[in-house]
Amino acid sequence: MRDFCVEPSERILSKPKRFLIPVAQLPGQFLIPRSTVIVIMEYRSGPHHRNRTRAWRLGYALCCAGVPVFDMGERMRIYCPCTGDASIFDALQFYNESIPPDSQRLRDYAKCGECSKIADIVGEVSYRLVDDTIIIDGARRQDTTFRTFTQQYLLPEGATLL
Repeated sequence: MRDFCVEPSERILSKPKRFLIPVAQLPGQFLIPRSTVIVIMEYRSGPHHRNRTRAWRLGYALCCAGVPVFDMGERMRIYCPCTGDASIFDALQFYNESIPPDSQRLRDYAKCGECSKIADIVGEVSYRLVDDTIIIDGARRQDTTFRTFTQQYLLPEGATLL
C-alpha cells in the first residue's frame, strides 16, 4: 500500500466513465499509484467568492473528464497526468487573466462541459493491467508520447482497476 496514495471514495467530486490515470478501488477508498507521471496538486481558493465558485466548477469538469479531483474541505486535491499539470495550474490562477492558450481553452471547455476536449489538453497516463499488476508505460498528450519507461504496481488483494 505504500506505493499508492489513498483517498476516501466519498470525497471524489464526480465518478467519470474512464479515468485518465490508473485508479484502483477498494471498499470505501480509491488507490492512485505514486508514479512520476502523476502529479499531485492541491488548490485552495482565495477569499473571493467568485474565484472559489469558478475553481470548484473547473475541478468538477476536470473530474468528469477523467482527472480525479477530491474535496478536502476548503481545498481540492487533483491527481493529473504530468502532461497537463501546467495547463491546470495556470487555469486555476483566476486573478491572472493573461494565461497560456491551453489554460484558457481548459477554462472555456469547463464552462461548456466539453469533457473530451478537456482530456485532449490534459493528456493521459499510458497504463495496462497484467494479472494483478498495474504497468505504467509513460504519459502522452494526443498523439505525442512525453515519457516512456515502465513502472509496476502490485494491486492489493480485493482492489479493482477502474
